[in-house]
Amino acid sequence: MAFQQGIKDIGDAAATVSVVYPAAFTGTPEVVIAVVQNSTDPPGFYAPVATVSASSNTGFTVTLSTATDSANYDLVWVAGDARIIFEILSQLGFRVSELGFHTSVPLDDDYFPLIHTSPLPVTKRIKWSVIKTAFTQYVASPPSSQSAPGSVGQWAVDVDFIYSHDGTSWGKTPRTTSWDYTYVPRLTAEGQKDITQDADTVSVVFAEAFGAAPYVRYSFQNTAGGNIQILQGIITAVSAAGFTVSLNTSPDTADYKMNWYASSTILP
Repeated sequence: MAFQQGIKDIGDAAATVSVVYPAAFTGTPEVVIAVVQNSTDPPGFYAPVATVSASSNTGFTVTLSTATDSANYDLVWVAGDARIIFEILSQLGFRVSELGFHTSVPLDDDYFPLIHTSPLPVTKRIKWSVIKTAFTQYVASPPSSQSAPGSVGQWAVDVDFIYSHDGTSWGKTPRTTSWDYTYVPRLTAEGQKDITQDADTVSVVFAEAFGAAPYVRYSFQNTAGGNIQILQGIITAVSAAGFTVSLNTSPDTADYKMNWYASSTILP
């Protein structure tokens, strides 16, 4: 390979810094350039000078002119073929408008220069992995499940749903061709209520209240058999919190139950 580059964090009180190349060169690189930068303190803050003291095809070590006084330093480095390295350095004297275009997809560890203007103008380097979270990213193939791989800002569509990723998992929203269509999620609740002997009403309180009075349906069940009474009822009160059914006759045993189902939209 022609060259490699990277950034290495430097710890506090460090006198030397060692770098291992992501991939070994076939031979010892012709040129290794390493520069110490302070990524936190104000512009003009003193940074130690790095001198390459050992180099091989797998990495290199630099010795600092003075030990670091904090963990706010990085070692920015480039290593490889001399001709390529010097071509890269020559590009640094060009205006941005004169630089060649990079047409490949940015990698998460690629840095982009941004100008920070307050309180003093200074260039900040920000990773693509951070910048890309400010944009939505279309994914050609919808996810196969809620836990499918993805990242924040990604979205996809198919005939039925619009999919989006929140950084943790995928979610989906029903899709329609009608611009005026409003999707209202159906909220439901169901349960079984014991009917006490000699009761003339049965009341149900929802575990979680609806936003408005729901639609309710119910049926009666005898759990013991024998001489069965035929119970009938009518809803006499319903609200977001619950409902009450009045019975046509009071059961003569406690062997009866009411099965019920409530929905925020009209029942099918």
